[in-house]
Amino acid sequence: MDSFVTRRPRSPRDKKPTKRKESKLKQVTIESLSRVVVIEDILHLKSALENHKDDVFEDKLLEILQKLKSMNPSTKVLKDTKIGQSVNKLRKSEHKSVKELARCIVRSWKRIVIEENTKRECVDVQCDAKTEILRCKARKLISDGLNTTLTDPTTEVLEKRLFEKCERRVDNRYKRSVRSIVFCIKSDKNVQKNVRQGTMTPDHILSKCLYTESKK
Repeated sequence: MDSFVTRRPRSPRDKKPTKRKESKLKQVTIESLSRVVVIEDILHLKSALENHKDDVFEDKLLEILQKLKSMNPSTKVLKDTKIGQSVNKLRKSEHKSVKELARCIVRSWKRIVIEENTKRECVDVQCDAKTEILRCKARKLISDGLNTTLTDPTTEVLEKRLFEKCERRVDNRYKRSVRSIVFCIKSDKNVQKNVRQGTMTPDHILSKCLYTESKK
């Protein structure tokens, strides 16, 4: 029967219109960006933190701290709002969970400050093996003086700044500066305290210790 059927191409009018799939676009707000923080939100949380710092129940404090933990404020926002000081006070809280969360936030914000203050080189040239060994020993001495771990960002940035200041040479000037920094750190407990609290950057430590050395 099909052999007697004449098949003709369909005309454009016979074709069924195809439905276009409309793409659902989601509007992105500036507040949704990871590094964008609304200062009013920080100040509101700071006020709430101050009002509830003496609460017997820790739930409210943890709720506020969790919101702050999800934020990544810039160095300027931290300085303008002074939220770091409010959070840092809770490191001495009687509630263990509040104390640990406050310490975690302080460490996180401290890392942000260090990263923003670090002038990264476009090309980081690898040194020879002998130089790397001496630099590693210097970082170990500095970390021991600061009473921190060798992987602490403050130790790494501080040694790198010194290495650049000494024109990328591990000479007598570099070794003498390392000894001066370690002596300055160990003899001044406030330096260790300020580093742990994130209120003293590697540049401040370097300028303080090398200035002390130049006066001798």
